[in-house]
Amino acid sequence: MSATAFRLARLLRLRAQVRQLRQHEADELAAGLAALEDQARALEAERERQGTAEAAAAAAGALTPATLQLGREYDAALAARERAVATAVAEQRAALAAKREELAHEHREERKFKHLEEAHRQRVGDEETRHTDRLLDELAAQAHGRGRKDHDGGR
Repeated sequence: MSATAFRLARLLRLRAQVRQLRQHEADELAAGLAALEDQARALEAERERQGTAEAAAAAAGALTPATLQLGREYDAALAARERAVATAVAEQRAALAAKREELAHEHREERKFKHLEEAHRQRVGDEETRHTDRLLDELAAQAHGRGRKDHDGGR
């Protein structure tokens, strides 16, 4: 294996490892995003459940001003947490989009180096073929020359 082929193969292995790392990072970001989205849905459902419970208590006449105040404070806390989670979801989506772009870039770079490796392999193969053809031509010429000497010497 030539030094150039060795370096290209090594570079391709390293590129593949980097791409795998980027893929792993993207998978982790996607899993984190899914967890945040689940958390956002749970907060929304809790706010809905709290509102339904408060409406039922009001309809039953069991809603006191203190209970209403406590419910409003709880809803405000849930709303603040929901906003924080929504911000985290937006940040995670942006990070995931950036990581996917990095991954696409790594794929393009890896394909570029694979094409270079294939072109190098083809060029080396062509050179080896030419070298082999040249050696065969020289051997044929030598054999032809020996054949003439043997033929001329026999007269």
